[in-house]
Amino acid sequence: MAVSDSIKAKVIETINDEKNLEIKKMEGVSKVYIYAVTDGLRVDARNSLTAALKKQKIATEEKLSKKSTELATFIKNQDLIVVYKNKSGGMQETTLNSTITELFPVIAFDKNIPQKLTEQNFYAAIQKAYDPKSKVFVGNNDYKQGKKFIDDAIHSSKFKQKITNAKAALGYINQQNKGKPIKQVYWGYRKKPNGVSPSHRGDIFIQFNDGKMIGLSVKAGGTGTKEPKYNTYVSAVMKDGYDDLATYQKWQKESYDQYYKKVPNIPAFSFYGKDQMVTAVANLEASDKDYYNELYENNVTKLSINLSAANSITNDDIKLSERIFIPASKLRGFQTGKVGPKDGTDFIGGNFSSTINISSTLPYIFRNSQTLAALLFTDIGNVWGVDYNSKLDDSNKIRSSVGIGVDWFTPVGPLNFSLAAPISKANTDKTQNFRFNLGTTF
Repeated sequence: MAVSDSIKAKVIETINDEKNLEIKKMEGVSKVYIYAVTDGLRVDARNSLTAALKKQKIATEEKLSKKSTELATFIKNQDLIVVYKNKSGGMQETTLNSTITELFPVIAFDKNIPQKLTEQNFYAAIQKAYDPKSKVFVGNNDYKQGKKFIDDAIHSSKFKQKITNAKAALGYINQQNKGKPIKQVYWGYRKKPNGVSPSHRGDIFIQFNDGKMIGLSVKAGGTGTKEPKYNTYVSAVMKDGYDDLATYQKWQKESYDQYYKKVPNIPAFSFYGKDQMVTAVANLEASDKDYYNELYENNVTKLSINLSAANSITNDDIKLSERIFIPASKLRGFQTGKVGPKDGTDFIGGNFSSTINISSTLPYIFRNSQTLAALLFTDIGNVWGVDYNSKLDDSNKIRSSVGIGVDWFTPVGPLNFSLAAPISKANTDKTQNFRFNLGTTF
């Protein structure tokens, strides 16, 4: 429908009368767009103009326009639309909206605010939980800016949507915490946490109890956002180190095929990063710490030191059944119980034993296998102390070996195969180059 010149003139006059609005430009003939700019929030400018037009008896309605990502003022029965922009380049409300999805979930996690709250109750809880001394604020003045953003959030034209997004981001953080305990979360507004590059594009930073940290890039745009979709409320991902979505997805598939497939009861790749997958990994960590650690790092080097002693509080000799023997899994290359002091033809064990085990995985052997892993190892050990006959003591004899092993991850548990060669031994020791056992070595 045509635009009435008289209505158009009234709208222009009303805009010019507004203290915080001015016309930047107009375009179109049969359908006219008026671009009005403001120094403040666009939602405030829109509400003020709507009220002023109502006084002029000009009916309006608020709808999305193709010319703007936010609500515009449509003059009823006219092809006349007022679109609102910021003088500073349109960043003020965009910054406010993005901050809601960045700061609010960080505060909520820090203060244990439930995700299930309604939008209004969630916002009220955020307001109440604000603490200028909280560690979520990294920069000296970020807490001041944070308070301003919290107070202004209610004025966002997308308040409900952004609170919903913030709750979803909180859900993602909670999900991470289930899989791996979180020590602290940070709001990366201006300054980044210690150890993070100032140029890092992360908005939220999660520091785990082991000191490791990931950065999340949270975008304020909708599903049509042109930039890489690392929107937390859609699918939050670890952003640092990946230039594009394809690169990240390629890494995801490789990590799933090489490591996650080995986790018992792991769901299909389509569940990567979701609750079902996180739960399976968390269950593995709780049930088999050694196996979990082997999968967690690509190349794992482990050091295990074990000291054992047997002594009688009544100074009686230690019974043979209670004397100490080194298990074959701790001293590969030797027969179980066939190391240490010997009385005649009998290995009698000792009052004391010590072992040192060093193991390093070989990530490039069986690289494409989901169930096999190779490792190099060195075992060092000794057993000594014979209370009833000191002449049988073996304290000056160190046993050691090197070898290669294979872990085969079966449905019933890991099987360990090892081929070891003794480096140092006593003449009486019995060796065993090949062996296998069910379960992790150490």
